[in-house]
This record gives sequence, structure tokens and C-alpha cells, in this order.
Amino acid sequence: SYGDGPTARLRRRSEPSLKPSPRVKLAEPSGMPDDDKKSRRMPSQLNRRPPPPSVRRRSENDKPAKLCCDRCDGDHMTEKCPHFKKDRGTHPDATRMLGKKGKVLGGNAPPLITTRGRVVPQPPDGSCLFHSLSYGLREGNASGLRRELMQFIRKHPDLEIAGDPLRDWIRWDALVSVQKYADKMSRGGWGGGIEMAAFSELKGCNVEVYEQCSAGFKRISLFEKSGASRTVRVCY
Repeated sequence: SYGDGPTARLRRRSEPSLKPSPRVKLAEPSGMPDDDKKSRRMPSQLNRRPPPPSVRRRSENDKPAKLCCDRCDGDHMTEKCPHFKKDRGTHPDATRMLGKKGKVLGGNAPPLITTRGRVVPQPPDGSCLFHSLSYGLREGNASGLRRELMQFIRKHPDLEIAGDPLRDWIRWDALVSVQKYADKMSRGGWGGGIEMAAFSELKGCNVEVYEQCSAGFKRISLFEKSGASRTVRVCY
């Protein structure tokens, strides 16, 4: 032996091994009561419990929960998002419609990824969208464009955008009337989809909204004006 304990391995004996005796299958008497049959079962059979729910076999009706990425709303895990490496931004336009169903201004944009582009930073003074639109259009300035857009919104509350009047979009988004919304935004505040939709109609141009991704830039919104020859591109 290679040790002194009871679990020590033993060398193979030199004597020829004995052949095991054939097993004999015993027939169980058919007249035995059920209680006696249960008592004759092996202990492992008597103490066997059903497996926990985590390891039980799924039925055909059980369907796994649908995945939804918090960064791009795709059907994959957020940590494995192929488009965005960082978490969703805190800007109101990035979280306003998170987890909500329904119409979204500019939300009918066909998927588009461009690999080339240059980001031109704008002043972070609360009017960054108006700065960006003025820069893309190559005319005016942020404060002048803000006043111009608010005047346009006041005068055209029934302007149809994506199948609904402008007043409805303002009510759904800000829960106020067109007049109150225009008065508040004239004094200051971050612009969003309502302002880009109004800008597209007022200036007769398209507005595309992009986010940076691993492949370059991914288009997430489109405000399209029929017959427009100019396009302004904004990157959030």
C-alpha cells in the first residue's frame, strides 16, 4: 500500500481476478400491496425531490424575457451594445421618451450610419441647439433664431407635423398651451424636437440628428421637408 489510512490505494494482487457473478433479476410479486412496494424502493428514490425552478425544463409556452438595451433600445444586453460604449446621456431629449411607446418627433428616420464626420462644438450656454442650427444654416445667431422660431410657433399652432397639429405635440411634451410654451422658451431653455420640426418648416430644410457610435455616427432622428435642398446635421 501507499499509505496507512483506510483510503490508501492498494497494489493489484498477483492472483487472477474473480469474475463477478451474473446479476439475477427478481420479479416483484404482482400481489404485493402499494405500501410494501414503496418501502422496497431505494433510499435515493424515496428522498428524491423535484428540481428547483431554475433547473426545471422549460415548457413550450415559456418564453424568455425580451432584451432591451438602455443605450440604443436594441434587442441585446446594455453591456454588449455594439453601437454605444457609454451610458445614455442625461440631456432631456435623450431620456424624454425612454421606455415610452407612441409617436416621437423625428422618430421615423431610416437607420443610417456614417463613418466620416467632424464635430464642431457649440457654446454650452443653454442654447446649444440654436447655435448648432444657426451654424449649420450659415446665417443668423442663436438668440435671433430662438426668437424667430417662437414667433413661428405662436402663429402656426395648427401646423401639421407628422400627422398631428403642433399644439398637440406641445401639449404632449410640455403639458402647456402653445402661448405659454413660446413665452417660456423665448426667455431661455433647451430646445428639442419641437424646435427642430419648426425650424425645418420655417427654413425649408431637412434636419438630421446623429449620435456618436463605435462605427462613427448613427442617425437617430430626421425632420424632413418636402422639396428641401439643404440639410443641417446636429450631433448630440
